Amino acid sequence: MPERKTNLKTVRLNGQDVPIITEERLAEHEAVEYAIKEIKNLRETTTNFKNKITEKFDQLLDHLAQKYGETWRGNAGLFSLDENQKVIVKVSYKILFTAEIAIALKKYDDWIKSMEGEEELKNFSRFTSRTDSEGYVPKGPIEKIFKFNSNNPLKKEGDTIYKKAKKTEIRKPYYTFYERIDGEYKRIEVNFSEV
Repeated sequence: MPERKTNLKTVRLNGQDVPIITEERLAEHEAVEYAIKEIKNLRETTTNFKNKITEKFDQLLDHLAQKYGETWRGNAGLFSLDENQKVIVKVSYKILFTAEIAIALKKYDDWIKSMEGEEELKNFSRFTSRTDSEGYVPKGPIEKIFKFNSNNPLKKEGDTIYKKAKKTEIRKPYYTFYERIDGEYKRIEVNFSEV
């Protein structure tokens, strides 16, 4: 069947005639379609750029760490020669919030609640079960609790479950870009956190 030309009463979309009530409605459709197409292109470009700078910064930081006999892991501030530009690199390590991890965290939580004091552990405990949009939890607070030395049975049960749990880990870098203007660093606003 030949494609029909658009008129102000219907438009052919995905093999169906879709009614169009006004010229404004058609203009709205075209604007939305254009925006979605362009945002997908921008997302792809942004993802490619982030992947490239991640590779470049990882190589740089790995090389620097190896120079001192270390393996790079963590955060860093990187500067241009004149220090008028800087990039802050922050790396987050996360683990998938599986049922086993949830049970281990419940044991840890019950153990921590039973303790007097230990405010630092109570603070870590607050962050352990907050999942991100992909179902991951921060690894750092859980590891700090895991490494804490205790003979408490709840803690030992949590440790056993945590050790046996399948840990799917991801490393997610975050970047903040700055440029010095009138003697002060001004942040260049770019949201890379979702790519």
